[in-house]
Amino acid sequence: KILAFTEGIRELIRTHPYTRKDQYHVWFQQFGASSLDIQLIVFFLVPDYATEMRERERLLLDVFRLADRLGVQFAFPTQTIHLQQQAAASTAPEAPQPPPSDADDHRGQKQGIHMAHQLTESRAWRREKPGPVVFTQGPTPLDDNRH
Repeated sequence: KILAFTEGIRELIRTHPYTRKDQYHVWFQQFGASSLDIQLIVFFLVPDYATEMRERERLLLDVFRLADRLGVQFAFPTQTIHLQQQAAASTAPEAPQPPPSDADDHRGQKQGIHMAHQLTESRAWRREKPGPVVFTQGPTPLDDNRH
């Protein structure tokens, strides 16, 4: 799942209209206290700050959708306390799982790319790059009778 998720994020970056394609990083970074941490560094080529915020939101929502499709869950800081009155019966340990192979890695990466394409193939911005954000209404003027 980690490989599918990181490669899927890379593909989202490669397909989004305002992301830099020459400078981005998506890597499984470290084991957190209760998470597997992925570092996402992405830059945008945009005409203004409002457009950057819109496009950043668009990308992050697609990352969230990709995670949902792949069954990846986001960890939030939590703490669980287990209280027991007596020792639990011992159970047999689970058999160790073999490490993933190169073929497993390749399948995971292909799955991530495929999911990213499914998420974005019908989006309007895949056909035409959206223009910058335009504010159509400025601040409302104060009523002359108010002080």
